[in-house]
Amino acid sequence: MPPIIFVFESFRPKEELLESFDDVFVLNTINKDLKQVLDLAEKYPTRWIIGIAKSRRSRFESQAVNKLGKSKKVNRSNNKFSYKLHVPQSAPFGVNSHYTYTFCNMAAYKLAERLSNPISFCHLYPKDVDILVEYMNSLSPEDLS
Repeated sequence: MPPIIFVFESFRPKEELLESFDDVFVLNTINKDLKQVLDLAEKYPTRWIIGIAKSRRSRFESQAVNKLGKSKKVNRSNNKFSYKLHVPQSAPFGVNSHYTYTFCNMAAYKLAERLSNPISFCHLYPKDVDILVEYMNSLSPEDLS
């Protein structure tokens, strides 16, 4: 089954994702727009969810943490510091060994605390979007378990 993808409004090569996949959500207002992703994911609990944001170096994130900026929490009522994010087998990019604490992290954390789906987040250099699209199209369900 194809992935559920979310990207941020500022991600310029999103058109390629919109042309290649059916379920691509563009987040403009994170809390409001993320609800659409949650609603679809709850209907299909085994579908892979992948968030994508622009970066100068392509990499998968290994964890989502309960931290936003230097001192805020994503969810003050959740004491769990981090959720492990899914890094697919033979991913075309490396894995970030550190965590981020930006809006990208916030979106991944909010999904991970609510869903059992495999959830990934990829910071993507815009010229690498074709590599990621080709890779996602090549995956089988076993690759995501």
